[in-house]
Amino acid sequence: MTAFVDGARTRTIEVHGTPTLYRLTDHDKAHEACLELQFAPGLQAFAITYG
Repeated sequence: MTAFVDGARTRTIEVHGTPTLYRLTDHDKAHEACLELQFAPGLQAFAITYG
């Protein structure tokens, strides 16, 4: 999986094994941005929000 913030690649994560959580960005403060995720074929993703 590859994560992009405002069109710039932030990281590529190798996803395998037991489902887990992955940190997608590293920012000190909250801010507005566009997050895009590109998944390998066959990969499933689920979104959970709190608050």
